[in-house]
Parts: sequence; structure tokens; C-alpha cells
Amino acid sequence: MKANISEELEQLINEKIYLDLEVHILTKRLNEATQKTTAQVPFFQERLDLSLKKLKQANQQLRAENVKIFEPIKDDIFIQYNYYVKVNGGFKEGFMRYWKDAMKYELKKRFHH
Repeated sequence: MKANISEELEQLINEKIYLDLEVHILTKRLNEATQKTTAQVPFFQERLDLSLKKLKQANQQLRAENVKIFEPIKDDIFIQYNYYVKVNGGFKEGFMRYWKDAMKYELKKRFHH
């Protein structure tokens, strides 16, 4: 179900979801690179710092807009993120469903740009 919210707010929710995933992946890769003491450690650290700054900014904007995104619900093919937006004393509830393979593809594109 799609909540009746602005396109900008919907894009912000989408960006926050992808930034969470980016931070998770970069943290994992940084830990692996640190354990192996490879030359990629500064690269991963720089990318992680940039992603964390973007995530912090997105979280601040969502908090200002009274948006709450819940933990993902996973099944075999899809991942669903439920959210609500507090407006005028009420709530607008909705969810975003993502195909897992499409999310992997989108993350690969984001990492290579």
C-alpha cells in the first residue's frame, strides 16, 4: 500500500533504505580489509565516512518530517519496509517493496559511480 505522500518524501525514504544497506556493506568490507591489512582500507574508510554523512543527513530530514521506517520484512524474493508519516494528529502508513535482485543491482551501480 502506498501512502499519499510527496514524491520528495518517497525518494528520501528510498535513499535512506539504500544508505543503510551501503553502510552495512562498507562496514563489512572495511572489517575484512582491516583483518587482511590490505591497501584498500583507506578507500573503504573514505566511502564509509561519506555514506555515514549522507545517512545522518537523511535521518535528520526524516525526523523533521515525522517519518518512521521499520525493520525490513524478508521473504524469498522480496524485502518490504513498512513506514509511517505523522501528519496533523494522524498517521499515514505505507510500505515499499523491493525485489532482492534489483536491490543488489542498484547497490552495485551505486558503488561503481
